[in-house]
Amino acid sequence: MRILVLCPFVPFPPTHGGRIRSGVMLRALAANWDVHVVTPIDGDAEATAADALARELGVTVERLEPGRDSTSPGAKLRMWVRGRSEVIWRRWSRAAIEQAHRIVVTDPDAIVVVDGTFAAPLLPKRCSSRIVFAPHNVEAEVVARMGASARGAAAIPPRVETRRIAALERSLVRRAAQTIAVSELDRRAFARLVPGAPIRVIENTVDVAGVTPLAPKAPGQAPVLLFVGSFGYPPNREAADELLDRHLPALREAWPDAVVRLVGNDRTGEIARRASGVAGAEAVGFVDDLRDEYAACDAVYIPLRSGGGTRIKVLEAMAFGRPVVATETAVEGLDLERGRHYLSCETPADGVASVRELRGGAAGKVAEVGRSFVEERFDHAVAVADWSEMFEEIGRR
Repeated sequence: MRILVLCPFVPFPPTHGGRIRSGVMLRALAANWDVHVVTPIDGDAEATAADALARELGVTVERLEPGRDSTSPGAKLRMWVRGRSEVIWRRWSRAAIEQAHRIVVTDPDAIVVVDGTFAAPLLPKRCSSRIVFAPHNVEAEVVARMGASARGAAAIPPRVETRRIAALERSLVRRAAQTIAVSELDRRAFARLVPGAPIRVIENTVDVAGVTPLAPKAPGQAPVLLFVGSFGYPPNREAADELLDRHLPALREAWPDAVVRLVGNDRTGEIARRASGVAGAEAVGFVDDLRDEYAACDAVYIPLRSGGGTRIKVLEAMAFGRPVVATETAVEGLDLERGRHYLSCETPADGVASVRELRGGAAGKVAEVGRSFVEERFDHAVAVADWSEMFEEIGRR
């Protein structure tokens, strides 16, 4: 059986949540079937990553021309007039779309996986193949959340984009022989778009078996808190801004030497610039191996307000044996219990109280419960088995 995976990014190396989820799916599929990954390649680094992916998993990479991911008011309006989401379509060149369509239509017997809503333009309008829609988020809800506080003219783009993306996701769910959501929360959201559609859940996971939990960290004179994320992703930038503007000052009022370390891809340097003017903030940039960062921190602190899906950064912290302090948004869809699996930073005062509780002796228990939880439910092996079973079933249809 041949499987074409339409992917909006090179799903290797596993350095952010999207790549991790796609990589787990590909690992399951490549073990049993002939897998072709259809993805844009932009520059030498991505070409090298694509070669490494092909070698490691034994997949074939079908290379598309890179897009621009740039926009203008005129281009935005033209997209909207055509009924398209500019956010989704702007990253794709016409050449890449046409090339992907040719690849898909040449093998109608293949199963075509649309790996996330952003890959939708690569799927031809007329396609006789069996389609699997594997969204990473309910993107319409992500955009709606991000635009919820906008007023006046600034509220128009998110409203239009929310409608356009919802229509696109509704179409994808309708066309798909199977939609695979990341959580029960997302499954219900897609079911509201298309009642009765075949939708199942395969959760995001981490390599729990490959991560030896760290020993509990003895509290120092002041807490060291960690935020991990790719800062090219707007919800992570928003969370970093809130952390620097509201939470860190409150934390340093309680502990004058408190430190927050911001770790992750900061391609524009925006986070480094922001952090340079905030006492106690340290912008580290991308780190290949996060173990030392987790070892040095007292807790992972995640004041996330937007985004979607489920946050692999939460699961990763638990796998390393570090307590999590987070908003409800950061842990949604994971079935975590506040006060048991994680503590709250819904407000800066909540965050201070939670860090104080951890330093008062709760850290070890919260970390232990979190590690046990991910061991039972969120290891890659569980997802690999689920993906394999799912595609075996689809192949029999």
